[in-house]
Amino acid sequence: MAHRTLTIEYEEFNVLEKLPEDEQILVHRAREARKFSHSPYSNFRVGTAISTREGHIVVGSNQETSNHKSSCAERVALDTASAAGLKNQIAKIAVAGNPGINTPAAPCGQCRQDIKEVEDLSDNPIVIILAGQSKVMRFVGVSNLLPFAFGNRDM
Repeated sequence: MAHRTLTIEYEEFNVLEKLPEDEQILVHRAREARKFSHSPYSNFRVGTAISTREGHIVVGSNQETSNHKSSCAERVALDTASAAGLKNQIAKIAVAGNPGINTPAAPCGQCRQDIKEVEDLSDNPIVIILAGQSKVMRFVGVSNLLPFAFGNRDM
């Protein structure tokens, strides 16, 4: 038996203005996207903004339904980017949860898997920014959020 330790890497900021300007804009767009959240059951609004290598920005917000077959903001934005033919060009993703909460909202397991699939398509690590009220976490590559991921390269 071997004992192993898993380490993830990320940067943490207490002020949004410490991020590069394009990432600050992405966080602001994710926060704006929360306005379009349909979350009558959880009252937890999430917005996501995605930027491509060419500078296009696509947004999404969580959408809840009474049968609990909801769509997360990340998947809405990823699907929108895919429908626009931008899926393999995604460079950065910002996620913003409810206003006033300092702990950043993190993507669920299914969203992490979907981000991994997109990252595999683009063949470049995606920058993932999780934004709370003031606390911001910045990850480079989905493997820091989803270690031991299974994807199309494993088949």
